Amino acid sequence: KFNSEGLLELPELQFIKDHHIIIFSGVGGRDLLATELKKRGAIVKKIDTCKREQPKTSLSKLLHSYNFGQRSKKICVITTSSEGLRNLYKMTTLQEKIWLFNQRLIVVNQNSERLAKEMGFNQEILLAKNASNDAILKLITSY
Repeated sequence: KFNSEGLLELPELQFIKDHHIIIFSGVGGRDLLATELKKRGAIVKKIDTCKREQPKTSLSKLLHSYNFGQRSKKICVITTSSEGLRNLYKMTTLQEKIWLFNQRLIVVNQNSERLAKEMGFNQEILLAKNASNDAILKLITSY
């Protein structure tokens, strides 16, 4: 699993009392990993290494810059995080959402799948086995 839950299942992280662990993560990320490691007795330091921000552009500008100017075209949208999916949603006008929700969507975790359904994606949402490039490519080519 490519997430905190998967890391916490690793045998190497079960008995870590008094181990020093540094977590490099994005600003505003989940605290599950740090919290659970501390419960297990580890000395945890979290260092923010990146800041995720919503791009300051619109979906229309992005599509036009990649020659997807015709909204009638079908594309496959791939998102590797719920935050990315939320940002995409915020970047779209109501008219763009109607188009977007009719595109094929690939996500890498069940949280993103659930969020996409709540947002209104109409097409089947494809769930990759994990967040790796190989898993996403395998899903695309097998579909």
